[in-house]
Amino acid sequence: MTSDFPNLVLVNSPNTTTPWGSLIRSLEHQARVNRKIIRHIRKSSKKDPSYTIEPRPEKEIGWTESMQPELEKLATSPKYGPAFYYLNSKGQNTFFWPWPQRYYWWKTRKLNIGDYVERCGLHKEL
Repeated sequence: MTSDFPNLVLVNSPNTTTPWGSLIRSLEHQARVNRKIIRHIRKSSKKDPSYTIEPRPEKEIGWTESMQPELEKLATSPKYGPAFYYLNSKGQNTFFWPWPQRYYWWKTRKLNIGDYVERCGLHKEL
């Protein structure tokens, strides 16, 4: 998910794929996380059809920035060669996950609803 796009659930989204691991395994981990989010949206929408959820911007920024030092150690770092499609305008790698896929599974094993902005009714924050 990304902030400013309520209820948008992505697959192969930013900073979720390892450059050395199985893309299929990565997609399976992401599908597991997405299933939790979609179930939460579905349950909450039964109470209020206008329910939306999106990551808190500060949590999204923290998630991306937390892995930048580790991404700088990888062979995909621009310090080892030219910058490619996976760098944003700030030079941050927004594509790869720098740790083992098992750690991604562990980090996303629980849906921490406090990391999200929930809105109902006239888009009032819950």
